Amino acid sequence: MPTEPTSDPIVDFAHLDRLSAHPARLRVLIHSFLTTTPDILNNLEQSLRDRNDEQARNLLHSLAGSALTMGAVAFGNICTQWSRSEDAPFAMSTSIEPLAEPFHQARVILQRCLNDLPADEHETADMSGNPALTLLLVEDNTTTRLMLKAMLADRYRILEAADGQHALQQAAHRSPDLAIVDLNLGASTADSPSGFRLLQKLSDQMPTLVYTIDQRPQSFQRAVACGAWGYLPKSTSALEYLPAMIDIAVARYQEFHGRKAEPKALDLATGWLMATYRLDPHAAHQVM
Repeated sequence: MPTEPTSDPIVDFAHLDRLSAHPARLRVLIHSFLTTTPDILNNLEQSLRDRNDEQARNLLHSLAGSALTMGAVAFGNICTQWSRSEDAPFAMSTSIEPLAEPFHQARVILQRCLNDLPADEHETADMSGNPALTLLLVEDNTTTRLMLKAMLADRYRILEAADGQHALQQAAHRSPDLAIVDLNLGASTADSPSGFRLLQKLSDQMPTLVYTIDQRPQSFQRAVACGAWGYLPKSTSALEYLPAMIDIAVARYQEFHGRKAEPKALDLATGWLMATYRLDPHAAHQVM
């Protein structure tokens, strides 16, 4: 099945502009995306040839999430289209050629952006964050983790986990305030749960937000049943309001468990709900 022609932009420049205030961070992000994506594409091509449907879908999920988070919109949307098809990926194509061209176009633009970034010897790519709140990022794709850190590290202290086993260890020993969880971490095992099993375990300990390319209603409903306090699609637009969602989830979790939420967090959460859904203050507070 050929890929439908797309009119999507190759790169979301507005998204890159939002990150340009921290050139060192943006440099790390672009470099990570450009260096890791070719290997994932090669692995995908081998999976298509081997007719390994599960592995191919996992790789497509990883590519789509990384691309959409980076702002490589056209490439990311094609990967998403393939991953959601009812047909097996190898039934659509046994070659990555339909993906190679949009990635090449994005790579040329991002490499140019990388070359144009100012050199600042005094700036570092430090993403250690503010100790006021601690977030656990559970994401196996390096580029997506780096992007989330770049967007959130000015406000929060960041912990990372690339698999379920490490996530549970971090949760047990570091007591994060909230976890942001990707549902696609590969196969689930007894020692390293993935997907909804991991979400359930983490939700028993802290508020959780799901960050995924899976936008199927049944996945959303199952995530809520597993205890998720929010469900966000992987996209550049979702990153804009992720801090507000974090503040809302933490404030609601604290109120729900009888702990006094920070007034600032409640104010931010209420304001975001009022602005987004055009609610009055009373209605926004009821939603929370």
